[in-house]
Amino acid sequence: MILELLRICVIALIFYYITDAVERLVFHGLNQDKGSVWLRGLGNFALLFVCYRNWFQFKGWYKSGRNRKLSTRTTASLVIAGVILVAASASM
Repeated sequence: MILELLRICVIALIFYYITDAVERLVFHGLNQDKGSVWLRGLGNFALLFVCYRNWFQFKGWYKSGRNRKLSTRTTASLVIAGVILVAASASM
């Protein structure tokens, strides 16, 4: 269980590092360097949550009968909300 929590932290750090680098590159290209870090962070958290629940949790060390994917509707809603939050952060 401890190893799985450590794994989640490492996945989150790598995910945030990569998404932040890509978003900074895109926003810099659009001359939108000043953006809301909080909105980007919330959007990235929603995307990370979807990735973890639908893929990463099945690849880890901790196996449980309670592990299941998000519904298609929930996945779509969270992805759309995440993308909107990241895009909205550029206009702030």
